Amino acid sequence: MEVARYLLLSIATAVIYPVLAASLYMLGARDKITAPIWCRYPAWLDKFMTCAACSGTWYGAGLAILGAGFNLPFLGLPGYHIGTVVVVALYTKILTPIIAQSHIVALMYTSDDPQDPGTIDIPPKE
Repeated sequence: MEVARYLLLSIATAVIYPVLAASLYMLGARDKITAPIWCRYPAWLDKFMTCAACSGTWYGAGLAILGAGFNLPFLGLPGYHIGTVVVVALYTKILTPIIAQSHIVALMYTSDDPQDPGTIDIPPKE
């Protein structure tokens, strides 16, 4: 029974970590609700936060560190091991841009106004 629970948690975290990382990326860099925050980013932070792979890596590492506190395994790796944090960071580096782009496309298809899909394009810094 304990093995089944461990395997289920391992698979669940493989879905939860990248989805949460993509959600944090969208909140920190694209969503209208957080626009008052991200429009005030300095140029260096703005460049970092608008890169889905860059910020997704660090969000994934942070989520894995939080998961280590609960000893959440990831694809068979123990939650408390530092290697798990590195693997989750690399995993979310790959999947965060894919999930975020899927989110934007879904917003465009479900929006009443195709020119305003629910997110704001980030204006270039001058």
